[in-house]
Amino acid sequence: MDRLTEKFFAIFSALIIISALYVFFHVFTTEVADLRITKNGVPLLISDAINPENGKSVSIDDLVYHYKGM
Repeated sequence: MDRLTEKFFAIFSALIIISALYVFFHVFTTEVADLRITKNGVPLLISDAINPENGKSVSIDDLVYHYKGM
């Protein structure tokens, strides 16, 4: 009976180690869609800024483009 439990725990531990290695590999090799940036270095998923003069929203990418002088 003890041999069976030792084999079970050895197999179970090996499965946990293999799955943990797979998860770490997957996390560090895939690109998260939320972290993508534009060519100006602005994150894609960022909210717009409000223009204090007229109250309209302005894209952050447009602001970066304007202040870089492009």
